[in-house]
Amino acid sequence: MPYYTELNKMNASKRKRVAMNILRLREMFAEGHGLPGDKEYVAPIPDRTLNDHLIVGTWNIREFDSQAYGLRDIEPMMYISEIISRFDIVAIQEVRRDTRILDRLRRLLGYHWDYIVTDETVGKFGNKERLAVFFDSRKVKFTGVVGEIVLPEVDGAPVSQFARTPLMVGFQSGWFKFSLCTAHIIFGKGGADSEKRVREIDLLARHLKDQMLKYRKLADQGKIQNSEYENIILLGDFNIFSTDDATYKAMIDNGWDVCEGLFGVKTNTGRIKRSFDQIAYRNDAKNVEATGRCGVFDYFRIIYREEDHKHYRTALKKMQTYADYSEEDKRQKYYRTYWRTHQMSDHLPLWVELNINFSREYLERRVPELCEDNT
Repeated sequence: MPYYTELNKMNASKRKRVAMNILRLREMFAEGHGLPGDKEYVAPIPDRTLNDHLIVGTWNIREFDSQAYGLRDIEPMMYISEIISRFDIVAIQEVRRDTRILDRLRRLLGYHWDYIVTDETVGKFGNKERLAVFFDSRKVKFTGVVGEIVLPEVDGAPVSQFARTPLMVGFQSGWFKFSLCTAHIIFGKGGADSEKRVREIDLLARHLKDQMLKYRKLADQGKIQNSEYENIILLGDFNIFSTDDATYKAMIDNGWDVCEGLFGVKTNTGRIKRSFDQIAYRNDAKNVEATGRCGVFDYFRIIYREEDHKHYRTALKKMQTYADYSEEDKRQKYYRTYWRTHQMSDHLPLWVELNINFSREYLERRVPELCEDNT
């Protein structure tokens, strides 16, 4: 669990509010919010286990961290660390140039947490961003395999590379050895089905599928054993508007699966529903084995609610100009749309639970009569 000694540096009213919010977050972790099928349903996040399951998360944390609306205060950092601590491993998009924010997060989580981060992406569409993966080293081990995805030639000709190069890292947890590939796909122009966006998703999904199948074939031939590339999890911010769009089909048509509970779910915090963020894998006997438990965690049900703006009046100094709004309405709109999303994010974290203990199946395969009895 995270460390909260910095609560002692807050005044009494702030300390009470933050402590109460953390307790309420924990309550929603355990119980969820609403009922399945409801528009505002938030699935409970299962307790972490040491041997049986792995909880994988992804979260685009808006401009993590930048001076645009002021560097993050300790209050949102405590909430962010509390949420991340519920996962075993989490990919983070939109990490900015200054990586000290990652060390701040690690201090709150505890030094048994570790992270891997890319270099800064330069260029017009790179936005000075980095990609990072945080993981609890007591549960998840880095295997030493890490790199950024470079696309191979297509029909003998070089292809344009990604605006923000995806990060691929090898891990092992229990019996499960896997690669995590996190991406922040270009937004581009052209609305829901931007040509550049569809192209990036298609090329990435196809390339990883081809790599996975190649390594599986080598394993079947006995040329390699237990490679990270046989099991790949593809996740991150794909800027997918809807699961009806060509952007989503570019991933699914390349053989990737998504947990049913994440299909078509809103992953942004704006008023218009978007399914920007995704966690995908090949859910078959040779790859990732999902438990079926998954969800999107909407923290704004608990913290920085619209009615909470009164607690942050002194912080809301920089207000956008909204014609035809009263001063109070301006403050509330600025708080809801800009300020609180730069404290937390304009994206919500996603998670899936995977099996990592295959010892029983392994042993049963060595007792043929048990296999016969189970058929």
